Amino acid sequence: MEVFIHNFNYRIFMIANIVSALGSTLFSIVFVIYARHMPNPTLAISLASFVGAFPMFLDILIGYLSDQVCNHYQQQMVNRLIQGLLFLVMGVLLLGNVGWVTFIALLLMNALCSLIGTYNGYGAFAIIKDIVSSSDIAEAEGFETGISSTLEITGGLIGAALLSVFNYHYSLFAFLNSVSFFMASMLLFWVRKNFSVIPSSHVLVEKYTGLTPNISKFFHQMRLDFATLKTFPEITKFIGVFSAINLFDAGQEVLLNLSLVKQQQLIFVNYGYTVALVGMVGSIGAILGSFLPGRITKHLKITVGIFFICAWRL
Repeated sequence: MEVFIHNFNYRIFMIANIVSALGSTLFSIVFVIYARHMPNPTLAISLASFVGAFPMFLDILIGYLSDQVCNHYQQQMVNRLIQGLLFLVMGVLLLGNVGWVTFIALLLMNALCSLIGTYNGYGAFAIIKDIVSSSDIAEAEGFETGISSTLEITGGLIGAALLSVFNYHYSLFAFLNSVSFFMASMLLFWVRKNFSVIPSSHVLVEKYTGLTPNISKFFHQMRLDFATLKTFPEITKFIGVFSAINLFDAGQEVLLNLSLVKQQQLIFVNYGYTVALVGMVGSIGAILGSFLPGRITKHLKITVGIFFICAWRL
């Protein structure tokens, strides 16, 4: 917290991050709630849940592409401007009657905003390392992670509550998010001279002709990495098992959202609040679990741990 108070550049940069993170986090619950009122809510909720989770599949690729930027700070400004424009378009579309084509377009735009947000997150680490002293890097990155985790836990509930306050005017909510991204971009633009001399604003990267060659290089490197991984069969086996568990677990959220539509007795306050509450409990459980396994399961074999995970899920 001290680095946030005493370091002006870090403080401004983090305020911009928080403002834009509020926009994307609070809106994450909106489409699941909106999908319930579509002509085929089961299909709509499934699509909304899938598209909402899809950016996670591209997380590694986004992280790689973020390293290919010559000026991280400038890219942060441009990205927030793009996100603001996307939410502005979404707000306009939500003013009218939303059919299936419009609904899918809205989902894709929201997914694009999420991808850009992930991109911003990776780029932020490069900037933070340049604007704080080496002794404060751990505290600075810890503060950023703490803010992100807090928003992830509470964002759904706050978003559902705000949507209720707005009397479910989805377009107004989208316009509010658009304003938050524009404010973040303007804030970064205001102090741009302070960041123009830092190393992450003058990165020398290998020259390629565009996005497609960079993506091709990424997949080529991935093939080499997997080939290396196959030389360690024990590690490969466990990666396969845990990937299967995570794949199974990823579908549970969609099934739960669909169950809440059919089982009204499970609703607490309203549908959106219930979905957000379940998500919050899951996030808290994941955070608590990250502190506990080393102490509780260190004497168990991995096979026994996998058995308990599967038994709990079933």
